[in-house]
Amino acid sequence: MARFSAKAKSRFYSNLEKYARSGFGIENACESMLAQPGLKVAEREILGGIVDGINAGDSIGQALNRSRVKLTSVEVEIVTASEKGGLLEKGLAHLADYFRRVHQTRIKILRGLAYPFVLAHIAIPLAVVAITMISSVLQEGGVNWDMAINAGSWVARGYIAAIALGIFLVWVFRAAKTSAPIDSFLNRLPLIGRARKSLALSRFCEVFHIHMLSGLRMSETLEGAGRAAQSGAITKAALKGTEIVKEGRPLSDAIFGFAEAYPNDFARGIAAAEQSGELDREIDQWARFYNEDAGEAMDRLAEWTPKVFYFAVVIFVAGLVIRIAMAYRDVINGLLDMDI
Repeated sequence: MARFSAKAKSRFYSNLEKYARSGFGIENACESMLAQPGLKVAEREILGGIVDGINAGDSIGQALNRSRVKLTSVEVEIVTASEKGGLLEKGLAHLADYFRRVHQTRIKILRGLAYPFVLAHIAIPLAVVAITMISSVLQEGGVNWDMAINAGSWVARGYIAAIALGIFLVWVFRAAKTSAPIDSFLNRLPLIGRARKSLALSRFCEVFHIHMLSGLRMSETLEGAGRAAQSGAITKAALKGTEIVKEGRPLSDAIFGFAEAYPNDFARGIAAAEQSGELDREIDQWARFYNEDAGEAMDRLAEWTPKVFYFAVVIFVAGLVIRIAMAYRDVINGLLDMDI
C-alpha cells in the first residue's frame, strides 16, 4: 500500500482546493494534476480513483474509496458532506490545514528527540565498552568475554523492550479510535490527553458544521461527525445520540447524556444555541476554539515529549554509569587483595 504522509496530504488537499475554488470540475482538476510530473504513487492512485469513480457515477466521497490508499474517516466525511452542500473548497481547505498542523507537530517532536536519541546511541555503547574494559583488568589472560556478552545482552534487552513498547503504543492509539474505554483512559493522561481530546472535538465540530451547512438531517450530521472524530468515546456517544435525535428529542439531550465525550461547557453552549436558533454559529465557534486549543496542546506536547525522552535516557545512562562504578570498585578491591 502506498504511503501518504501528513505533509503530502496537506499539499494534496491544498492543490485540490485551489482548483475547486477556481470553479474547475473535480474530474478536470484530477486529470490536470495527473498530468503534472513528480506525483507520488499515493496521489496518482487517489486521483485516478476519483476519475474512475466519477466516470462510473459515484460521488467524490464514494470515489475516494476506490484507490488502494487507506484514507481516514475525517477525509471521507468532510469531502462527502462538503460535496453535498456545495462547499467542497471549504472542506478541502480544512483538510489541508488539519494535516499541515499534524505534520508540523510531528516535525517539532522529531527535532526535539534528535539530541537525546543521539546521546543514547553514543553513551550506551561507550558505557558497555567501559564496563567490559574495566572488568577485563581483573583477567590476566585478556578480555572478560562473559562480562562483554552480559553487558551487550542487557543493552539488547533494553532495545527490544523499547521496540515492544513502541508497537504497543501504536496499537493502543489505533484501538482508541474505536474503543471508548481506551480512548477515555488516554484522554486522562497528562499532555497527550488534552491534545487528543481537543483534536477529536475539533474534527467533530468541523464535520458537524459542514454537515449542517450542507442541509443534512440532524441524525446524519451527528453520526457523521462522530465517525470523523476518530475518538472511541465520541463515536460511541454520537451513535447513541443519533438514536435519541431520531426519536424527535432535541440535540441537547444527545449531548448532555455523555459527559465522557463532551465537556460540560460545550454541552451547555449547544443547548443554549439550539434553543435560541444559533446552533450553526455556535458549532462554528467551538470548531475554531478547539482548533486553537488543539494547536496549543500539540505545541506543548512537541515541547515536552523530547524532555521526557531525554530524562529517560539520562536515567538509563545513569544506570550504566553505576555499573561502571561497580566494575571499577571490583578492580580496586582486586588490586588491594593482590597487595595483601
